[in-house]
Amino acid sequence: MGMFALGAHWPVHASPPPALRDVALFYGEQPPLDELRVFDVVVVDPDHDVDPRAYSRRNGDRSRLYAYVSVGEANPARGYFQAMKPQWFAASNPAFGTRVIDQTAPGWNEFFLDRIVAPLVERGFQGLFLDTLDSYQLLAKTDTQRAEQERAMVGLIRALRARYPELRLIFNRGFEILPEVAEHVQAVAAESLMRGWNPVTNTYRPVPETDRAWLRAKLAEAAKLTGRPSIAIDYVAPEDRVLARDTAKQIVAAGFIPWVTNASLNQLGVGRREVKPRRVLLLTDNPERVRPDVLPAQRYVAMPLNYLGYAVDVMEIDDALAPPARPVVGQYAAIVTWLSGTDTLKMTGLSDWLAQQATADVRVVMFNAPPGDLRGPAARRLGIDVEPDPGVRQLRLATRHPLAGFEITPQVAPSELYGVRLASDSGGESVVRVVDERDRAFDIAALTPWGGYAFAPYTVTQLGAVDRSSWAIQPIEFLRRALKPTLPAIDVTTENGLRLLLVHIDGDGFASRAEVPGTPYASHVMLERFVRRYRVPTTVSVIEGEVGPRGLYPEQSAALEAIARQLFAEPHVEIATHTYSHPFDWYRAMRQGDTASLDKTSADTAYNLRLPGYRFDIAREVDGSKRYIDDTLAPNAKRTRVLLWTGDCMPPPEALAQVERAGLLNMNGGMTVMQRDQASLTDVGPLGMRKGAYLQVYAPNQNENVYTNNWTGPFYGFQRVIETFEMTERPYRLKPINIYFHTYAASKAASIAALEKVYAYALSRPVLPIAASDYIRKVMDFDRAVFFTDLEDDEGVVRLRTDGHARTLRAPADAKYDVAASQGLLGHGDAADGAYLALHGDDARLVPATSRSAQAIELVRASGVVRDVARVADQLAFTLEVPSGAPQPLIEVAAFHATRCAVTVDGRASPPPT
Repeated sequence: MGMFALGAHWPVHASPPPALRDVALFYGEQPPLDELRVFDVVVVDPDHDVDPRAYSRRNGDRSRLYAYVSVGEANPARGYFQAMKPQWFAASNPAFGTRVIDQTAPGWNEFFLDRIVAPLVERGFQGLFLDTLDSYQLLAKTDTQRAEQERAMVGLIRALRARYPELRLIFNRGFEILPEVAEHVQAVAAESLMRGWNPVTNTYRPVPETDRAWLRAKLAEAAKLTGRPSIAIDYVAPEDRVLARDTAKQIVAAGFIPWVTNASLNQLGVGRREVKPRRVLLLTDNPERVRPDVLPAQRYVAMPLNYLGYAVDVMEIDDALAPPARPVVGQYAAIVTWLSGTDTLKMTGLSDWLAQQATADVRVVMFNAPPGDLRGPAARRLGIDVEPDPGVRQLRLATRHPLAGFEITPQVAPSELYGVRLASDSGGESVVRVVDERDRAFDIAALTPWGGYAFAPYTVTQLGAVDRSSWAIQPIEFLRRALKPTLPAIDVTTENGLRLLLVHIDGDGFASRAEVPGTPYASHVMLERFVRRYRVPTTVSVIEGEVGPRGLYPEQSAALEAIARQLFAEPHVEIATHTYSHPFDWYRAMRQGDTASLDKTSADTAYNLRLPGYRFDIAREVDGSKRYIDDTLAPNAKRTRVLLWTGDCMPPPEALAQVERAGLLNMNGGMTVMQRDQASLTDVGPLGMRKGAYLQVYAPNQNENVYTNNWTGPFYGFQRVIETFEMTERPYRLKPINIYFHTYAASKAASIAALEKVYAYALSRPVLPIAASDYIRKVMDFDRAVFFTDLEDDEGVVRLRTDGHARTLRAPADAKYDVAASQGLLGHGDAADGAYLALHGDDARLVPATSRSAQAIELVRASGVVRDVARVADQLAFTLEVPSGAPQPLIEVAAFHATRCAVTVDGRASPPPT
């Protein structure tokens, strides 16, 4: 075979491949694509549920999705295997249970291109990772046979590139054929340069120096042939993160691109970049089979985790739990359990698995009930002693940490005691300790070196008689101390130091008559008294089944549609749909689509509005109502952007999928209502809930229906939402200000007066008004954002990739960053619980500073969205987009040790700040 020159050319009809710096490989199910997007190229198993086109839409050219493809072997589990001809198989690879393919077999090339590659290209994969390129050596035993196999494989690669010139190719080895096809290859990879895995003994091991030297030379030669760095894929036990980092550094020092992962390649490994996890796996049982939205884990634990900056994945488990099949190290910062206590001691494998994670690089916190029997190896790993049934008759409180007795101080009954205590050498700290009649001490709650635990009753106590719940420990501070977060928290309540304000209106009662002179429609009163008077961004929805000609009020439809057109024509109004038939119970409506027909008379079976002749159809609810609004009510320049959930606001994943397919954002649900006479953090909901592949975004607080006892009175009750605004501001800013009401709130004098008071309060505060869609995108960005480190950075530098919507971080008050040396950082501002960091753009690089005394100019507060930032020497330039209805434009900057300061606005000199 001939050699190509080092300056190999690419066909003129194909663009040169992008430079590679970072590569990640993940072959497991449900690859964590949000985290993996920090790498230039991500290789996945195409048989798993991935959508390359969606990945490209979200990430552009910053990260490309490649498909794993085996060239030399066929796995019987592949979908195309049964269509392959038996005569193509010339040998077997017993180590992996695969069949080796004769590359010279007639028809193989066509099958490979048509049945294997073409579907991947059609799905949108931008490149292929070609594996088993040297498997032919298992069947070719002579030089002549090997030459024939290599010649055939060269022809296959050339045919592949001729048909798909834009498709990028990465070889796994293939050193023998590389000189003939180097011009077609973006990079070459090889496994086990520093550390490898033995499939026979199932052990990880260092690579012998002789093998290492040979492979290092081969990878260096491949880099010369392709003109691009080669890739070394090494294997380290998943729990040994320190060794993985050290191995990646060694690979970089050798001049190659690293990827260090586990043997199954189903772990978020370490490359030149390493993801710093901010997701929490929240494990919970569901013995009563309630909706996931109301599980205690979701209601009580997700919000404190969100506040601390963690995105949450809720996973329901049962007494037959098998621990997750793939490693969580690298993907999850922590595992938190909330178990009911119903047969949880019978859970097999959970306690041992959690103990293993706790001694790896994952924090563990256990709430309410123990996760299985913690005796034996699990107890030794966790540093605790356990007596599950200690035979206690009396208990008295011995010590109580300041974190305990937060909203209630419960009495511990002997019958509910799980006998756990910290071992004397555990290094833990008791939060609640009780002593029995024999002076035996038990630690009901404790902070430990691996995290902590709090068992009932020192979690949430239910007071059934008054339908109240209260935290017995301070959940935010307990979790802060147990999880020890090291990253700033992404904050969606604030931008540029100002608390966010959003207004959104559910369409219910559009046809109601207002109890004011002339009895106009409530929708008309809402338009005149609120939308036109308070010109802040406002998201307004309608229910087609109320407003449209095929709805409940066909004779009034023309008048109602005219009001809707006026509403949507207002420049500060964002259009939303409140669906077609306003489902009351989403799960039942979707599973019993005929229950709303007119012949149903029982209120118990009406899961949505009883529209004439209508049987529930999710596409009609979402796409149909959007099309109606866009075609009939919306001005030409506007389209529907948001779907506001109706009824119980508990959509199943299928409904969320339909909304995403329709190109809409979603919001509502969450049940945040906090009042002074019943103040509890249990009444503050999280940001949302991930359901399958989709995220439901919760409204920051609830509407007037909750404050008026389901619209039975008092009708002025919504003014108490001001208490919610204030109590979610301090001591923690947990939520933005959200004025959220139904159209019918404009139908009564008392509720109108209450709304005016709410608007007046909100607009008297230093706020930044935004549309609901902007808030929704911030929450979605919160869920997807990823922190990571880079080997080229100094110690302490952290990077952040977002979609550009989450533009505020909250850090400890003493955290300081060098604004001049950082990227994407505008400045610091004071927060009730730390300091706000104002960001711009979608990539940030935060460089720690010892002080702020020598910083460049910092933005402290600004009443708008900052765009077009330019920082040159001692100058800071930016565009400030001030939304309609915002208070007087405000820009507050800090210039440390400045001898002079000049300000220009729109090219004109402006008085300098004081």
